[in-house]
Amino acid sequence: MKASGQLQSGTTTASRIRSRDIHRLRPQAQSRARTSSSPAPTPSPPPFSSTSCSAGLKIENPQKTIDPDLFWDDDGTVYMASGWGGAIDLDTGAASPVTRIWNGTGGSNPVNEWPTAAPVKGGVMSGWHLAPAAGMEGPGGEKGEIRVDGADVVDFLCGEEIPGDWVRYCVPVESSYVVSPAGYEGRLRLTPEAANLTGTAEARGEAVTFVGRRQGVTLFEYSVDLEFTATIEGEEAGVTVFISREQHVDLGIIGEGGGRQLRFSATTFGKPNATAPEERVVDIPPSWGGKVRLQVEARDDKSYTFSAASTHGKHEVLEMGRAGADIVTSGTGRFVGTLVGAYATTNDGMGSTKAYLGRWRYTPLKQKVGEGVYVDVKGSGR
Repeated sequence: MKASGQLQSGTTTASRIRSRDIHRLRPQAQSRARTSSSPAPTPSPPPFSSTSCSAGLKIENPQKTIDPDLFWDDDGTVYMASGWGGAIDLDTGAASPVTRIWNGTGGSNPVNEWPTAAPVKGGVMSGWHLAPAAGMEGPGGEKGEIRVDGADVVDFLCGEEIPGDWVRYCVPVESSYVVSPAGYEGRLRLTPEAANLTGTAEARGEAVTFVGRRQGVTLFEYSVDLEFTATIEGEEAGVTVFISREQHVDLGIIGEGGGRQLRFSATTFGKPNATAPEERVVDIPPSWGGKVRLQVEARDDKSYTFSAASTHGKHEVLEMGRAGADIVTSGTGRFVGTLVGAYATTNDGMGSTKAYLGRWRYTPLKQKVGEGVYVDVKGSGR
């Protein structure tokens, strides 16, 4: 993924796939060929648990190329290939001298042959189960069924971790993310940093307090309950649809004039041709109390709707605004999927108020498979 900063996944070091040196998470154990007398394999650990992977390892990239593939041979040897091939050592990160395995011109055109869909031909691939298209039978699910990563139902209980598939921006300060702290059980505490979502923190070596998950489906609902008693100018915490520092849409609680307000705004520097919605600031009704539910909905594939509501009694929903989906499409975020999540910042001010997140909910609804055609999705859930 290429962006103006580095995404961090859960509590581990994330891959920067398009960097000159390739980073990969090391498996705890290498695969070995099984014989008929071998014992049954141990079930794989949960893929989103921080205990499933060790610390990140920097692997040499002799050709300085992008998008390598990894291959584990039956004897345990690990190869890295990207038009060229070589063995790598997952203990040291060292790579062997490389061998060029394909001298094609790139794209879909093999040397001295007619253009084809792929330069590698012949044989039958097995074990690769793809979700079928809406109108086709096939492995991987029922006809018309689209499988996605599922819903988030996260209440930040004592002993839990931030889910491993959630991401953070730049290099996170671990102490800025505390699950279920004393006195605030069932919440995630965010300690704000001076840098905000739009600043140049990666250039200054600063952190950004942000945690999010990938938008895995066209239509979805996302909401979180936020406790944030902002009182000082510059203090801000809220939810965002984010793709890069130059392209994001936010709904935050801000401190202004000694009171709390809601602010809806968008940053479109990375997509100058996109239409930015008008900024909107309203006072939070005193009757709502200290906790506010912030919500983002994708009701169609062209826009996001941001709203806020009280969390107790009959919900009084206040729609704050809509933003076009083109704001968070391509531009400076062309290699990064759109994220939905929460943030906290002092905006380079004097504030230090912490934000507390509770009742994090992400519900995938439908996937667009054709113009005007949306299919129900099925996910594993959390």
